Amino acid sequence: METVIIQSTEFETTQAIDPREAKLNAIIERGRSSLTSTLEEIQHEFIIRDDMAVRPTAIDFLVQDHKIQPVIRD
Repeated sequence: METVIIQSTEFETTQAIDPREAKLNAIIERGRSSLTSTLEEIQHEFIIRDDMAVRPTAIDFLVQDHKIQPVIRD
């Protein structure tokens, strides 16, 4: 367990920090830093998305360069 000294103008105290809490706090901080970019990616996906309702028989698939692209007929 890690010991941290917290200094204040009024008093000085020693507080023990659980290493699991420190690890959790580090994970939360990393998540905060990537949150903005993740939300921007989600927003971009919804902007470029073009949803359609089609019959399965109207869908063909084009396979090119290890990528599969659906092709909608009529």
